[in-house]
Amino acid sequence: MTKYISIDIYGGCGPMKCIRGGNQNCDRLLYDYKFYIAAENSICPDYITEKFYRALEMGVIPVVYGGGDYSAYAPPHSYINAADFDTPQSLAEYLLLLDRNPRLYAKYLDWNKDWEVNKRKRLDGWCRLCEKLNEPKSPLNNLAVKIYVNMAKWFYDKVPCLSGTSIMKKYNS
Repeated sequence: MTKYISIDIYGGCGPMKCIRGGNQNCDRLLYDYKFYIAAENSICPDYITEKFYRALEMGVIPVVYGGGDYSAYAPPHSYINAADFDTPQSLAEYLLLLDRNPRLYAKYLDWNKDWEVNKRKRLDGWCRLCEKLNEPKSPLNNLAVKIYVNMAKWFYDKVPCLSGTSIMKKYNS
Protein backbone atom coordinates (compact mmCIF):
# COMPACT_ATOMS: atom_id res chain seq x y z
CA MET A 1 0.00 0.00 0.00
CA THR A 2 2.97 2.26 0.55
CA LYS A 3 3.33 2.40 -3.24
CA TYR A 4 0.11 4.39 -3.38
CA ILE A 5 -0.08 6.38 -0.15
CA SER A 6 2.33 7.69 2.47
CA ILE A 7 2.11 5.59 5.63
CA ASP A 8 3.93 6.13 8.92
CA ILE A 9 4.68 2.67 10.30
CA TYR A 10 5.30 2.33 14.03
CA GLY A 11 6.52 -0.71 15.94
CA GLY A 12 8.37 -3.81 14.86
CA CYS A 13 7.25 -3.51 11.23
CA GLY A 14 8.51 0.00 10.63
CA PRO A 15 11.16 2.58 11.37
CA MET A 16 9.06 4.77 13.68
CA LYS A 17 8.99 3.96 17.38
CA CYS A 18 6.57 4.43 20.21
CA ILE A 19 7.80 3.14 23.55
CA ARG A 20 5.98 0.01 24.70
CA GLY A 21 4.08 0.63 27.89
CA GLY A 22 3.96 4.34 27.15
CA ASN A 23 0.50 4.06 25.60
CA GLN A 24 -0.58 7.54 26.64
CA ASN A 25 2.25 9.06 24.60
CA CYS A 26 1.46 6.72 21.73
CA ASP A 27 -2.22 7.64 21.95
CA ARG A 28 -1.35 11.32 21.67
CA LEU A 29 0.36 10.54 18.36
CA LEU A 30 -3.02 9.52 16.98
CA TYR A 31 -4.17 13.14 17.06
CA ASP A 32 -1.69 13.79 14.22
CA TYR A 33 -3.45 11.34 11.91
CA LYS A 34 -6.81 10.95 10.17
CA PHE A 35 -6.56 7.17 9.78
CA TYR A 36 -5.11 4.36 11.86
CA ILE A 37 -4.42 0.93 10.41
CA ALA A 38 -5.57 -1.33 13.22
CA ALA A 39 -3.99 -4.53 11.91
CA GLU A 40 -4.29 -7.85 13.71
CA ASN A 41 -1.32 -10.12 14.45
CA SER A 42 -3.68 -13.06 14.02
CA ILE A 43 -7.02 -13.08 12.30
CA CYS A 44 -9.36 -15.01 14.58
CA PRO A 45 -13.15 -15.24 14.57
CA ASP A 46 -14.70 -12.68 16.92
CA TYR A 47 -11.36 -11.10 17.91
CA ILE A 48 -10.98 -7.36 17.51
CA THR A 49 -7.77 -5.64 18.56
CA GLU A 50 -7.78 -2.98 21.25
CA LYS A 51 -6.17 -0.72 18.63
CA PHE A 52 -9.56 -0.54 16.91
CA TYR A 53 -11.24 0.86 20.02
CA ARG A 54 -8.33 3.17 20.76
CA ALA A 55 -8.62 4.76 17.31
CA LEU A 56 -12.38 5.26 17.74
CA GLU A 57 -11.80 6.74 21.19
CA MET A 58 -9.22 9.20 19.84
CA GLY A 59 -11.38 10.39 16.93
CA VAL A 60 -9.34 8.66 14.23
CA ILE A 61 -10.88 6.44 11.55
CA PRO A 62 -9.69 2.86 12.04
CA VAL A 63 -8.77 0.93 8.91
CA VAL A 64 -9.29 -2.70 9.87
CA TYR A 65 -8.57 -6.17 8.56
CA GLY A 66 -9.45 -8.99 10.88
CA GLY A 67 -11.77 -11.84 11.73
CA GLY A 68 -14.18 -9.96 13.95
CA ASP A 69 -17.59 -8.67 12.97
CA TYR A 70 -16.81 -4.98 13.36
CA SER A 71 -20.43 -4.03 12.64
CA ALA A 72 -21.45 -5.79 15.87
CA TYR A 73 -19.11 -3.60 17.93
CA ALA A 74 -19.11 -0.21 16.24
CA PRO A 75 -21.65 2.11 14.64
CA PRO A 76 -22.14 1.99 10.89
CA HIS A 77 -19.74 4.14 8.89
CA SER A 78 -17.26 4.54 11.77
CA TYR A 79 -14.43 2.44 10.32
CA ILE A 80 -13.07 1.24 6.98
CA ASN A 81 -12.65 -2.49 6.41
CA ALA A 82 -9.71 -3.27 4.10
CA ALA A 83 -11.41 -6.56 3.20
CA ASP A 84 -14.02 -4.52 1.30
CA PHE A 85 -11.40 -3.43 -1.25
CA ASP A 86 -10.08 -5.58 -4.09
CA THR A 87 -6.56 -4.15 -4.07
CA PRO A 88 -4.26 -2.10 -1.84
CA GLN A 89 -4.38 0.57 -4.54
CA SER A 90 -8.18 0.87 -4.37
CA LEU A 91 -8.02 1.18 -0.57
CA ALA A 92 -5.27 3.81 -0.82
CA GLU A 93 -7.26 5.76 -3.42
CA TYR A 94 -10.31 5.75 -1.13
CA LEU A 95 -8.26 7.00 1.83
CA LEU A 96 -6.82 9.77 -0.35
CA LEU A 97 -10.34 10.70 -1.49
CA LEU A 98 -11.45 11.04 2.14
CA ASP A 99 -8.29 12.96 3.03
CA ARG A 100 -8.95 15.50 0.27
CA ASN A 101 -12.68 15.81 0.92
CA PRO A 102 -13.42 17.09 4.46
CA ARG A 103 -17.17 16.56 4.06
CA LEU A 104 -16.79 12.86 3.16
CA TYR A 105 -14.19 12.39 5.90
CA ALA A 106 -16.47 14.02 8.51
CA LYS A 107 -19.22 11.48 7.75
CA TYR A 108 -17.01 8.82 9.32
CA LEU A 109 -16.97 10.83 12.55
CA ASP A 110 -20.71 11.60 12.66
CA TRP A 111 -21.29 8.58 14.90
CA ASN A 112 -19.76 10.64 17.75
CA LYS A 113 -22.99 12.66 17.92
CA ASP A 114 -25.08 9.68 19.04
CA TRP A 115 -22.59 7.08 20.26
CA GLU A 116 -19.62 6.89 22.59
CA VAL A 117 -16.86 4.35 23.05
CA ASN A 118 -17.45 2.13 26.07
CA LYS A 119 -14.21 2.43 28.03
CA ARG A 120 -14.55 -0.71 30.13
CA LYS A 121 -11.33 -2.29 31.20
CA ARG A 122 -10.25 -5.29 29.16
CA LEU A 123 -10.58 -7.75 32.04
CA ASP A 124 -14.11 -6.81 33.13
CA GLY A 125 -15.63 -9.89 31.49
CA TRP A 126 -13.10 -12.23 33.05
CA CYS A 127 -13.62 -10.60 36.45
CA ARG A 128 -17.41 -11.00 36.22
CA LEU A 129 -16.99 -14.64 35.17
CA CYS A 130 -14.70 -15.29 38.13
CA GLU A 131 -17.19 -13.61 40.50
CA LYS A 132 -20.07 -15.72 39.14
CA LEU A 133 -18.07 -18.92 39.45
CA ASN A 134 -17.26 -18.12 43.07
CA GLU A 135 -20.73 -17.03 44.22
CA PRO A 136 -21.92 -19.50 46.88
CA LYS A 137 -25.47 -19.65 45.46
CA SER A 138 -24.44 -19.81 41.83
CA PRO A 139 -25.96 -22.72 39.88
CA LEU A 140 -22.56 -22.93 38.21
CA ASN A 141 -21.10 -24.30 41.46
CA ASN A 142 -23.06 -27.55 40.98
CA LEU A 143 -21.27 -28.32 37.73
CA ALA A 144 -18.32 -30.67 37.44
CA VAL A 145 -15.07 -28.87 38.14
CA LYS A 146 -12.60 -28.44 35.30
CA ILE A 147 -9.23 -26.84 35.78
CA TYR A 148 -7.44 -25.10 32.94
CA VAL A 149 -3.82 -24.41 33.77
CA ASN A 150 -3.36 -22.24 30.70
CA MET A 151 -6.53 -20.39 29.64
CA ALA A 152 -4.85 -18.83 26.61
CA LYS A 153 -3.74 -22.23 25.30
CA TRP A 154 -7.18 -23.73 25.90
CA PHE A 155 -8.95 -20.84 24.18
CA TYR A 156 -6.62 -20.05 21.30
CA ASP A 157 -5.73 -23.63 20.35
CA LYS A 158 -9.41 -24.30 19.66
CA VAL A 159 -9.93 -21.23 17.49
CA PRO A 160 -9.02 -21.40 13.79
CA CYS A 161 -6.89 -18.32 13.17
CA LEU A 162 -5.08 -17.02 10.13
CA SER A 163 -1.79 -15.20 10.13
CA GLY A 164 -2.02 -11.42 10.18
CA THR A 165 -0.13 -11.47 6.88
CA SER A 166 -3.04 -13.22 5.16
CA ILE A 167 -4.10 -9.86 3.75
CA MET A 168 -0.99 -10.02 1.55
CA LYS A 169 -2.14 -13.39 0.19
CA LYS A 170 -5.58 -11.92 -0.53
CA TYR A 171 -4.12 -9.04 -2.48
CA ASN A 172 -1.49 -11.13 -4.28
CA SER A 173 -3.94 -13.74 -5.60
